[in-house]
This record gives sequence, structure tokens and C-alpha cells, in this order.
Amino acid sequence: MHIPQPSIVIQLNQNNIEDAIPSLLQKYGGSWDGEKLEISHKDFSIQSVVYKKLEWLHCVISKMHFNEDVVFKELKNEKEKLFIIRFVMQGHLWQKGEELNSIGLNQTNGACMYSSKNPLDIIYPKGQTVRLISMRIRVEDWDKYTNDQFPELQQFLNNPKPWMLYETMNLQMQDDFQKLFDLQKIKYGRIGYSNATCLNLFTHFIVQLRKRLEEKREFGYLDVNAQTLLNMKEELMLKLKNPPEVKELSQKYHMSESKLRNNFKKAFGLPPRQFVMQQRFQEAYKRIERSNESLTSIALELGFTDLPYFSSRFKKEFGVTPSALREK
Repeated sequence: MHIPQPSIVIQLNQNNIEDAIPSLLQKYGGSWDGEKLEISHKDFSIQSVVYKKLEWLHCVISKMHFNEDVVFKELKNEKEKLFIIRFVMQGHLWQKGEELNSIGLNQTNGACMYSSKNPLDIIYPKGQTVRLISMRIRVEDWDKYTNDQFPELQQFLNNPKPWMLYETMNLQMQDDFQKLFDLQKIKYGRIGYSNATCLNLFTHFIVQLRKRLEEKREFGYLDVNAQTLLNMKEELMLKLKNPPEVKELSQKYHMSESKLRNNFKKAFGLPPRQFVMQQRFQEAYKRIERSNESLTSIALELGFTDLPYFSSRFKKEFGVTPSALREK
């Protein structure tokens, strides 16, 4: 897969993101009032709002468009250990190691969490409009907020090795994500509502991680290239109705079927077949709730030819039948 070689490099310090703003304004023009950043340049445009009213959880809401490939390089934070959570619509996230590893290729809605001790480079290819919400929280504040509800993750999160927890945004997270951008347009109450919604979005992410652990979906360090796993995931997502078999993927990516399954589970919490089924049901839920498309059409388009089976599995997954959800 082609890795862009951006000519525009913007450096960020996660310990104090505002440090990068004076040099940005000097080089590209724009305005900064201590809260809102606006840059309109021939190569890219950025509209960002920084929220720091919650001392322990800082949030940056950004809408960006790129006419050239741009990389945001995060500087390694040696002073203070932070956890970074990024919620992104579009964009490519790359983690530096021996190779560049994509952690968000073609993702329309994804959330990833990582440590500032192992920063990520964020590459945005030209022609893309990206909406990004970035949160940062100190490790000690994470422990306080989660009330030590993640003992299984404690050692993992504090390991100096590079790690990343990736989750697809569920419908509640997508709603909060959209709401945060809508709130930036209102005249009164913007700051209070935005901080409250940031906290809500953060909490939904925490709940999803908790659910991942309770369902005993895996996490761990990988022994294959993360980019390879994400390419596999993209193939599965693009072909939900007729996804490639594990055998086909293992041959294409030159690894054993067992190694493929094990590493896929560590990255995405489920083996490929179960992951596809989960994504099918999530897509079905979204279409049933938010469109007028017939239930039969939705089921068939997602590869469910046995409609009673689809209905019973849907109820097992969400606690409600497709027809009952449509009637709500």
C-alpha cells in the first residue's frame, strides 16, 4: 500500500498543543484567540476549538480540509504520561515503529487510544475533509475516573511497548461526535454543552472498553504488522455480504491461519468471522433505526438469507427484534 510522503509537516506537543500555534500562524497565517484556531491556506484549512475547562480532560474539536498531503507529527512526551483518545471521521493514522503502521485507513468512524510515550504521526492525504476530536487525560486522572475498573488493562496500559486500543464508534458515540460539531454553531451555552458532550463521548468510549473486557474480547501486543491487519479488516468491511475466508486472507498476506486469527483478535477483539457478523448487525441496526429501507432488503443486502435467523440473532445482540426497533 502506498504511504504518502507529505511535504507539509506540523509538529504537536501533546503536553501542550498550543505550543505549535505561534509557528503555524507565522508560516501559514490565520487567527487564534486562546480558544479558537482558524487557518485558511492554499494547501489546507483548519478550524479547531480547544476546551480545557475540565482540568483533567482536555478536548480539541477540529474540522480540516487538505489540498496537499499533510502530516501532524506528535513529539514524544517525556515529562508527563498521558493517554490520547482520537475519534475520527476519515483520515489515516500511522504509528511509527520499524515501519509505518496504519491504524485508521479509510475508517469512516473509529476511535483509538494510545500512550503519549509512544506518539502517533497523523497523515492526511490531499483531497480529504476530516473531522477529528482529540482528548488527552493524565494517567492518574484516568485511574480516578475509571475507579480502577480496568485491572485487566492496568499492566497493558502502562507497558512501555507501543500499544493501541481501537474501537469502531457505536451509534451513541457517533451521535455525540456529530453533536459536538453542531454545538460549535450555537451562540449561547456552547462551552458548557461542549464540555458536557466531550465527557459523554469519553464515557461511551470507556463503557465500550468495559464491554470489550466483559465479553472477553482480546487485546494484546501484535507479532505481525498492524497495517496488514487493518488491510484485512478493510477487505472484510468492504465485502460484508460475501467476505473473504480466513484461508484466502492467510494466503494473500502470507501467514498461517492461526497466526492471522490470533493477531486479528488482539487488534479488534474478535476473530475475523465473528467480527464480520458483529459489523453486519451494527450496520443493520443503523439502517433499521435511521432509514425507511425494508427489513427484508436490509437483511438480504447484508448477507442474511434466513430472515427468522436474522431476527433471532438481532434480538440476541440488541435485546429487541428488528420489527420492534423499526416501530420505536
